[in-house]
Amino acid sequence: MRVSALSLPLLVATSGSAHTKLAGQALRFQPNVTHSQNAFKVQGGVQTAKSRMGYLLEWYAPLHYKATVRGIPRSFSALESDGGDWVLYRQGRTCVIRTESFTVSCGSPGIWASLELSGRADLAPSTALSGGFITDDDATYKETDSREYRFDPQNRRVFPAIGSNGVTPIAVLEIRGPDYSKENKGEEYPILQLSPTFLSPMLARFRYQGELITLKAQSDLEIRPHRGLATTIISSRLEAFSGKSLVATFVRTESQPMGRETLPTPPQSISDLNALREKLSVEGQSFLQALLLTH
Repeated sequence: MRVSALSLPLLVATSGSAHTKLAGQALRFQPNVTHSQNAFKVQGGVQTAKSRMGYLLEWYAPLHYKATVRGIPRSFSALESDGGDWVLYRQGRTCVIRTESFTVSCGSPGIWASLELSGRADLAPSTALSGGFITDDDATYKETDSREYRFDPQNRRVFPAIGSNGVTPIAVLEIRGPDYSKENKGEEYPILQLSPTFLSPMLARFRYQGELITLKAQSDLEIRPHRGLATTIISSRLEAFSGKSLVATFVRTESQPMGRETLPTPPQSISDLNALREKLSVEGQSFLQALLLTH
């Protein structure tokens, strides 16, 4: 959905009390579409301030995928011999990261992976709830009937807003957390912005371990023949910021079918994530955080 610059103020002014999807509905839509997706792969690259690496995402089934980052620079590690590839595996509740020297467990997916990659409609609301984006009431799925809908400004969670798709301004649906802070313009949090066409994530901003994190996507949002509303959207460009500093950019090509691939079994983790963190440089730790927050 594209909106001209002239129409943006009108959109906000006229849509302030219009009926939009409830948060619980919006958060479930894209994961539910991905749930029925056949196995696919996405290739590309990863860029940081000092490094360029290869990238491969292989999606097999809901909550069963792996992301490989190839050519990790030695500057990421305090071990001079460490480099090579990092592979993140997710299978249900199991998450493992394997590097050249470590195999460690890595916790549950964050809000971005829950929306974009999980394929589990039940996971996105629960992750959004734990991240402070919604309340218990929002997380419960409710049907709405436009003939009976009554606007409740006190319990409103979804707002029409202006976002961007790359450098192009677009209209978005913005989910604002119950503790929404807007002290600094452009740093409002916690918020989620979704494409109103596909309800795919376009931006997430939240506090994580004392840092203000922003995840920002650029995606193909065009409707065309054989590509309707119920289309799995994997962002073609995904940027991870810590404060105002760009930590990593994931650049992805168009997804390609993989056919009947054998589902990989994650390796057995030997230790927890801290064992890996302690052996990484500041640059490596920042990239590890970006990888976990996006995948």
